[in-house]
Amino acid sequence: MTDTTWHYAVVVGIDQYPRIENGRKNLRGPMEDAEDMAAWLTDAKGGNLDPGRVKLLTRKAPGGRNPPVPVLDEITDAILGCAADFVDRRKTTLPNEAARKAAWQKSRLYFYVSGHGIDDEGDDAALITANASSVSLNHISTRNVLNKLTKERVFGELVILADCCREMIGVGMQPLIWDLSPYRGYNVRSLPRTFIGLASRNRHKAFEPGDKYRNSIFTQALLEGLKGGVSGNVVTSETLEKFLYSVVPKLAQEQKGEDQDPKIDGDPDIVFMHNSTNYQVTLTARPGSPFAELPAVDVLETDKAVVRSRVPLPAAAPGVFKGALPTGFYAIVPPGGDPMAGSPVHPLSVLGKDTNEAIG
Repeated sequence: MTDTTWHYAVVVGIDQYPRIENGRKNLRGPMEDAEDMAAWLTDAKGGNLDPGRVKLLTRKAPGGRNPPVPVLDEITDAILGCAADFVDRRKTTLPNEAARKAAWQKSRLYFYVSGHGIDDEGDDAALITANASSVSLNHISTRNVLNKLTKERVFGELVILADCCREMIGVGMQPLIWDLSPYRGYNVRSLPRTFIGLASRNRHKAFEPGDKYRNSIFTQALLEGLKGGVSGNVVTSETLEKFLYSVVPKLAQEQKGEDQDPKIDGDPDIVFMHNSTNYQVTLTARPGSPFAELPAVDVLETDKAVVRSRVPLPAAAPGVFKGALPTGFYAIVPPGGDPMAGSPVHPLSVLGKDTNEAIG
């Protein structure tokens, strides 16, 4: 299980823009997007974050207030508040600098936004905040947030997720006047690692929900992937990236009849969650097969010919092996067997349903 003791999140959803064309540009999905993302983050079977370290900013939360909210200062204060709390917890709860450095290496900040967006320079997704008007746009650049936090190594990992359009409007990004020196991290060459998921390509739209779904297209795909759509025992930056590139275009065509292709850029081996959805597997050895007389078999989860995990399935009856596995691709071998060294091997794919299969 991933250690999330030092994980934080700022989650923003803006669906009402009362100063843009008298509210005629309001949106349908972002508040629900943010609520559902926060729910996954705090789910013990999902992101597994302490709810006290997830800051949800919508027109309903915190409390219940009148639009236009959230605004730029509120969002930036939430990010800086996470950084300050992270430093304070390390200082007050950990005994020495070595322990504080180890905590920093396990730390992560999620910054998720959903709402209207722009991309002025071609490499950004900037969220237009709720008090924007047609002549004076207020926005927060996810690229600038990433660059600032990366430069000072405030967290060991940064996950930036933006469900908003990336059309060009021709306005400059507001600078972030942040002094992050009190929150500066450690000089570790491989950190911080980052995962950036943008809902669309530059100069293109991101679409709201169709009739079938509650969430906007990108967030729908993202949550599907995190809740079991990604196959295997673990959801990583690599497997989530592949899932989003595959599913977002399909959902956009299915729900909106439009093209939408995400832009994903992630460092390898960032672990988002371990899959907790298991399906019963019954394997029956064929008469005379190498598996027929074994007291157990090993189920090896494989990825790119690499064994990621090994699960023993004992015999429930002569030649019948039973257990529970999440969706994924596996090799069945004798206990302790090596599929690369001549052991009998049977491939198995668990596709999200109870499996009964003859092996041998």
